Amino acid sequence: MKKQKELLKQLYGFEFPESFFSFYEFTKKVPEATFQGTAGVMYMSLGEVFQVFSEIKNKNFNPVKISRYYSDPPEFFTILRGHTDGRHWGYYIDDFNDLKNICVVSIEYELNTVGNTIFEAFRRELELMYAHILGDTTNNPTYIEENKKDLELLDTLREILISYETAERPEKGWDYYDKYSAKREITANTRDNMGIVVPPHLYRPIKGKDHFQVWNYVPTKKDVDALYKKAIQALHEGYPGTALKAGKDLWIYHEYFDTTYKLLNSAYEALNRPQLCATLQLIKEYRDSCYKSNKI
Repeated sequence: MKKQKELLKQLYGFEFPESFFSFYEFTKKVPEATFQGTAGVMYMSLGEVFQVFSEIKNKNFNPVKISRYYSDPPEFFTILRGHTDGRHWGYYIDDFNDLKNICVVSIEYELNTVGNTIFEAFRRELELMYAHILGDTTNNPTYIEENKKDLELLDTLREILISYETAERPEKGWDYYDKYSAKREITANTRDNMGIVVPPHLYRPIKGKDHFQVWNYVPTKKDVDALYKKAIQALHEGYPGTALKAGKDLWIYHEYFDTTYKLLNSAYEALNRPQLCATLQLIKEYRDSCYKSNKI
């Protein structure tokens, strides 16, 4: 795995967790129907990052670029793909200089932390599928035979998975899903549900009500201009975390992306997070190309 580890570090700028490489071994042991997208029981497929374990003929191969979705924040790097409403999973990294807070996040309509490792994230999804199929079997006996096969497949997957991780968790289905969850230690909340992670002394909250915690809040240009001015002032006074939070809060409002880009780029530079500056630039180029294509 040494070659793959070096290539991934070169491509992504950080050392992938050992559990990622163990998970690749896991994928070779599971039934063929596991990672077949909509044809598989998990409705999941491996992301382009796993191509590093195969022969790469394209010299310009860049999974960081080709596996991104339009709304992915710079901290997010896809590792698994779902097949409903653009759902996908990835590593979420706040600071490449300190990987202790790395986790796996699921993105569908919002961002949710689903595991500290890729195994925990996969187990959580497995038990969710198990709970749904078991409920469907109870409420709709028409598909009892088909569902029985799927449940048996999930049982097989679980047995293989716990030989790597989560063996200390005997629960199944909803019992598992409701009991185990992953949490992040954050400095301040953000609209995208992920929060920011910075040393507390580098963050100063902006005075007044945090409207971004209101689910249906839509800022006006005047609101955004005022927020930008306050956040940049805080950054210049030694609080780059304030600009980081403002940029993260604005991320979903595509009409304000230029302001978001300025805030995040300034915050990443002040926090010494050059890899995120690079990813942000990649996103900007991608979005600019999308915009030009639509204009044509």
